[in-house]
Amino acid sequence: MSDSVSFGSSSGVPTGFRIAAQLRACDQNFIPYYVLQRGNESSGTLLLSLIQADRRIKIMGQSRNEPGLSAFTYVHREESLAPDQADEYIRRAMKRDPDLWVIEIETKDGVNPFEDF
Repeated sequence: MSDSVSFGSSSGVPTGFRIAAQLRACDQNFIPYYVLQRGNESSGTLLLSLIQADRRIKIMGQSRNEPGLSAFTYVHREESLAPDQADEYIRRAMKRDPDLWVIEIETKDGVNPFEDF
């Protein structure tokens, strides 16, 4: 995605600011999204619910890769879930972690617009 914003892992930029910048890029690219839960503004992690054209949902969680940069991985053993399964997973995750950011994004091609987060 050409308009994505990347701050790297050691930037010290608060999570809320980084997410706001990425959501502005979604707005500019006409990518619909909904913030299901606002997490910790300074250090919360991110869970994405990517709604695909076939209405199946990919759930991806933020982690760190080998160089320590932010990366997203599937949090469920299946690559995509039915909406009711995804809703149940997200509900449990939000209950477990009040600092978690949860964002639902509609994507026709299955691409994660936060890939460079």
